[in-house]
Amino acid sequence: MKTKVLCTAAMAGLAMSASALIIDYQMDDTAGTPTSGLTNRGTDTGNILGDVQGAATDNAGNLHYAGVTADSSKKNDLDVTYSSGSYQLIYRVSAWDYTGNDLTDGISFSLWDSTSGAGLKATLDYNAAGTRIRVAGTSGKQKVLNQFSGSDLIIRAIANLDTGTFSADYNLGGAGWTSITSGETLGVSSFNEFRIVADGTPAWAAGAFVDVDYATMEAIPEPTTTALLGLAGVGLFLARNKRKTRAEKIIQEFERD
Repeated sequence: MKTKVLCTAAMAGLAMSASALIIDYQMDDTAGTPTSGLTNRGTDTGNILGDVQGAATDNAGNLHYAGVTADSSKKNDLDVTYSSGSYQLIYRVSAWDYTGNDLTDGISFSLWDSTSGAGLKATLDYNAAGTRIRVAGTSGKQKVLNQFSGSDLIIRAIANLDTGTFSADYNLGGAGWTSITSGETLGVSSFNEFRIVADGTPAWAAGAFVDVDYATMEAIPEPTTTALLGLAGVGLFLARNKRKTRAEKIIQEFERD
């Protein structure tokens, strides 16, 4: 049983190490830091170019949007162009209140292709029924939450550049993941930008706000790669265990003599 547990741990550890965040904005910068000053802890060396209107850190680990009066889209040019594999875009909203906002007022994060002017866009905005999550490539789906304000919302979208499709889901208040869509047409064959967008036309209502806790882009290892890494971990463990067993036998024989 112990051997099985250790092997499993080795496989899990190696599988996790195979996946690294390309973009990692944790929003824990000094209070008042605009988007151009956010620290990217991902493997990509870039940062957001320019300031998204109405957005700055609040010294509580969030990028706080308020008083947005204009549309604003800023990009993080990626070090390389990603044209194969699967990539996850995910962000967490710790709190929001869109009460009084007009249709489409909200925020978005995107994996973008500057050549075609399109990409995978995950939006949290407002419509007449309440807060709305919209995730779109060439085609898209939406989910309306039955409330005007809330907290602890995670939005996740996964793009597969090999199949040209994407899926999306969300987690509200830690209640588990709810699917929005899957198998939708992505419409692009590569990504070379990570984008932060605020939609402020018309201007946001007084008191409306959104607090973003983090926003990341992550490469998802292919199942084959993960399996090979796991097997490598098991092999290393068994080889080490075998050497240890031989050493124990030699010591036991020596003691008997």
